[in-house]
Amino acid sequence: MDAEEANAFQQKLNQWIANQGFWFQLRHSLSGGGNWSNTLYHLFGLAVRLVIALVVLVLVVGYFIVKRVDTEGFEEGLEASMAKYFQAEKVDVSVFSKSGGEASIHRVGGVGTSNSFFRSFEIKNLRFKMKLLDGVAGVWNLGTLDANSLDLEVRSGLSSQDEVEAAEKELFGLPAKIELGGLRSASTNISWGYYQRAFGNIANSQMTATRSAEGWRCVFKGGTFTQNWIRECPIEEMVVSISPKGVTIERGVLFVGDGRIEFQAVMVQGAELPAPSGTLKFVNVPVEKLLPRNARSYLAGSISGALTLGGSTNSSGGITLDGTLSIEEGDQLAIRDDFRVFEALSVADYYRTYKRVVFQTGRFHLSTGGGKLSVEGIDLQAENLMTVSGEFSVRRPTDDEIKERSFGTEPGMAVGANGFGRDFSSEGSSEGFSLKNAGKVSQEEEEPETKRVEGENTEFYDELAMVRKLREEDMNRALNLYFFDGKVDLIVAADAFERSAALKERFPVDPETQRTVIPVELKGGLSEIGVDLADEILDSIR
Repeated sequence: MDAEEANAFQQKLNQWIANQGFWFQLRHSLSGGGNWSNTLYHLFGLAVRLVIALVVLVLVVGYFIVKRVDTEGFEEGLEASMAKYFQAEKVDVSVFSKSGGEASIHRVGGVGTSNSFFRSFEIKNLRFKMKLLDGVAGVWNLGTLDANSLDLEVRSGLSSQDEVEAAEKELFGLPAKIELGGLRSASTNISWGYYQRAFGNIANSQMTATRSAEGWRCVFKGGTFTQNWIRECPIEEMVVSISPKGVTIERGVLFVGDGRIEFQAVMVQGAELPAPSGTLKFVNVPVEKLLPRNARSYLAGSISGALTLGGSTNSSGGITLDGTLSIEEGDQLAIRDDFRVFEALSVADYYRTYKRVVFQTGRFHLSTGGGKLSVEGIDLQAENLMTVSGEFSVRRPTDDEIKERSFGTEPGMAVGANGFGRDFSSEGSSEGFSLKNAGKVSQEEEEPETKRVEGENTEFYDELAMVRKLREEDMNRALNLYFFDGKVDLIVAADAFERSAALKERFPVDPETQRTVIPVELKGGLSEIGVDLADEILDSIR
């Protein structure tokens, strides 16, 4: 065989070997079936093809990983995973996007079940860390979540040990292969309380929540705090620790006008009937801030003291307060003549005016619970003008009384356990709400950067906003209607009724104190107090 034929044969052999696949070529080269130059040639060719194959594979996988977040299936997978972990009735994820190493969700919300620690939640413009392989391989470190706003309705109590364990898992655990540092929310609204008399909330507050060894540590700045008779008090700062043992307010200061309310050793423990303990210290707190809006024209000034917390957020009695309040340095109380009886006294008493009676000293014992506020041991002195003593109670109206006063829907009936499943048709319900005007409610709540975007589940969030609003209105509807029951004595100067013999006979001077005692029955609504007595006094001097 000459050289030309040998070369032709070798080329055909090489071609045949090349067609036999990678492993045959490798074995042939390593077995000495070819010389070293041929071996290197084959290995180089194999390496080139292997690199090309790997590049193609990486491009395909990379394309899949990058584009998976843009698919409907990705959002649906997130919804299913969150609903399963939080044991929610429904979770919606609207408009997920990713850019660089960060991801965002325009809106995410959910409705809880009996096994959830929440009744509903909604987060707007949620942002977090997301690397290329997060959610595919390894541990996904979300870092600290950032949100424009958070709305959370917390369940106030749990009815079984299974529910307790489920709630603890949701609050203090994390899904597998997930790491989370905390949550920051620029505008936070958190509400609690199953019954009207236990309802409370933190509204429009900036919150920073970080994970601690035992659970969570939340810091609230700004916004307002509401609980019982303490309503919409501006928050300076509240530091709250949450663990399986309960909730502890490490520090809490509310600004109330020129005064403040301090939380001292306040804790909430227990699962089925969460029981608060601790003390609220009042320092020069304006009384009008503790009164319903329609009562603020009657009473002014400030008060100090300490009230002990008790009761439960999940009982019909609600959270209770008990303690003594007094007029301390920097305090005074003033009763205005919006009370008809004070106006009548100003007309009857030739020497004095009762248009605004200012009390410089005094005290009383205050307790709340079961929707009622009791004031006992009243002892208030306005120098020589007047002394007030006695006791009375103030209660919220019953459901029938609310209906009689035309407040609209029956109390407790505006929303159900979670508010969903109601007939919120476009024509509207008996509450005067519909999905059409619910959309207006939802849009009114939104900041410019959280306006609706294409792909958002608007119907779900409209209904979520409507249910929250209905529930809040249902809780607040009776707050401006109170009924009084009790008696106080207005003790004035002996010559107060010198102009009227009839009044002097009706209200004789006490021989021991040489003062005139005027008993005043407190019955009915605020505007009804002392009206009959005022008419009697005015008729006697005409």
